[in-house]
Amino acid sequence: MKQQSAFILVFSALLLSACGGSSDPQSGTTAVRPAVPAAPTFGDCAVYTPGVKYLRSNGDRVEIIQGKFEGSDAFALAEFRPNNTRSVEFYQKIEGGYVRPLGQYEYDAAGAFLAKSVVTGDTGIPLNILPGKSVEMKYAVMSNTSTAGGALVPENYAETFTFIGFEDVVLAGRTFANVCKYTIRRPGETTQEAFWLAKGFGLIRYETLDAQGAAMPGRRTELTSIISAP
Repeated sequence: MKQQSAFILVFSALLLSACGGSSDPQSGTTAVRPAVPAAPTFGDCAVYTPGVKYLRSNGDRVEIIQGKFEGSDAFALAEFRPNNTRSVEFYQKIEGGYVRPLGQYEYDAAGAFLAKSVVTGDTGIPLNILPGKSVEMKYAVMSNTSTAGGALVPENYAETFTFIGFEDVVLAGRTFANVCKYTIRRPGETTQEAFWLAKGFGLIRYETLDAQGAAMPGRRTELTSIISAP
């Protein structure tokens, strides 16, 4: 994402230069137009900041970490149970204009490794997807467990990802600006899941929606307390 940030800065400078300044005949100087903030993108929301830690309403602790998954440099959202044992790590990377899920590591109640799931196929969400647009995703997940002798077991998935748009969300006394809200619906299911993705923090809220798109009571989980935000 450093390259993308640099590109935005360079592009903004070129755009300002191309527009030119307005000459002030009284002073003989050139007035500099104020820079216009870049419009938010889904790609902004997909950026993880290592070291971010927070608590969720279900009692879990979340940490953003950086590491490797199947040999690829990646970032992960790691979840810890209320007793501080690690439960799961969800890995992703940003590559070729897409945010791509790589897979996850799961851990048992004692925090010991339990299973690895690897996403296969060319699936991902465009960083520049526009609000209201959908992506049909079909992919397979290869999973192995320590209890099954490490054998890989494939499972196919089909989902419809819809980017709803940007929202400002206030949680734990902090305003998260331009949070990306999206939904995921699976074939044959009447309900769907809604997610709020915040830059640096990952999923700060998620809930289940009924067939009419209304939030189902008691099915929301969200950030409640920030431990660290470097």
